[in-house]
Amino acid sequence: MTTTTSVRIRRHQLLLGGSWSEASGGDTAVLDSPATGEPVAEVAAAGAADVERAVTFAHESFERH
Repeated sequence: MTTTTSVRIRRHQLLLGGSWSEASGGDTAVLDSPATGEPVAEVAAAGAADVERAVTFAHESFERH
């Protein structure tokens, strides 16, 4: 007997400066379940520009507090 399950792939964005956004380059990565090997999520793949934005937001937040 073969059992198949239908998994809905969830899509996730980056959280930068309190706002959700796509990766600046538009790249994504699919994450697979280690238990089944099936894809379970598609996430925005941050590039260098996204990391720079995150560092800038973090620095500004640190300076305010």
